[in-house]
Amino acid sequence: MVHANFLTTTPLVSLIRYLHQSLSLVKSFIKTIKTCPLPRIARLWALTLTLSLTTYLAARAKPSRLAVGDTTAVGIRFFTGSWSQPLAEAKKQNKPVFVDVFTTWCGPCKLMAKQAFPDKAVGTLFNASFISYQVDAEKGEGLDVAKKYAVTAYPTSLFVSADGNLIQRTVGYGGIKELIDEASKAVDAAKDTKPMSVWDKEFADGKRDVTFLNKYLQKRAALGTPNAEALETYLSLISEANWTAAEHLSVIGGNLTTSHSKAYDPLCKHAMTIRMADRKTYQTIMSGIRFANRADYSEAVTKSDARQLDRLITNERKYLSMMLLTPPTADELNRFTGNGYRLNFYTAIKVMIDC
Repeated sequence: MVHANFLTTTPLVSLIRYLHQSLSLVKSFIKTIKTCPLPRIARLWALTLTLSLTTYLAARAKPSRLAVGDTTAVGIRFFTGSWSQPLAEAKKQNKPVFVDVFTTWCGPCKLMAKQAFPDKAVGTLFNASFISYQVDAEKGEGLDVAKKYAVTAYPTSLFVSADGNLIQRTVGYGGIKELIDEASKAVDAAKDTKPMSVWDKEFADGKRDVTFLNKYLQKRAALGTPNAEALETYLSLISEANWTAAEHLSVIGGNLTTSHSKAYDPLCKHAMTIRMADRKTYQTIMSGIRFANRADYSEAVTKSDARQLDRLITNERKYLSMMLLTPPTADELNRFTGNGYRLNFYTAIKVMIDC
């Protein structure tokens, strides 16, 4: 049986109504053109222009977004409005918020929007469990949201509480199954009786034992919000020989923020030994190294430090060599690291000076 509201809320009906109204106006206009005292060529030109405009408007006509309360949608129903509104709705419905952080030029973002968001299974899970919202990281409030949650790659899926506290994040798009798996983890994480804010307070209050720091840094790594101070304290409490042990690798790699860390060089050396044996840990380490290199570049630009830039280029060449299956040539190293970084570095400095 069709729900009574279906006939008044579906995007298809809205589109039909729009076209019906448009065609009524067009018919009226055509009748006027045919009877008006204009030369034949002028009337034909006006008629052609009218029909072209109608075709254009029909092509541009899009169904409006479904409201949060509409149960007829297939796929994810995204909440519209300013950033404060989905948070308020989440508080009202006692749900966490799913935030799709995208950019208009991001290929995986477009694939996720086309493939996963309209999927029935995805919609069933997300509509029942989250208030869903989308932001362009390069426009409007999206700039502030991306900055607040340290988003640097796209797409990034944020799962946050109604108070705006980060519960979980996922970077990239690995298919429908992975998205559902990550969302299911976020549902469980939202029920955690000890949120990150409590861990942060315990660390701020001086808790520094190895067991606590290991769990704290694990949570930080999972959220993509590394803590450099906690990492350096952790490293001082375990012997350097154990830094590359399985129980420490992901914790250290997930909290690396600079190549100045004591763990940077040991991690670089160890990454290649586990490349094929433990892909997940390898990827965590490589992500940490990449994050550290980016942070070093930003610091080099901010301080106009050419020596820091040279150090970064050396590290980027190591990173590139680790990423490729065959060693890069000298020309490739210069092309993909040295030349590009130096050009960007001096361009950025010039902009700062001009400002």
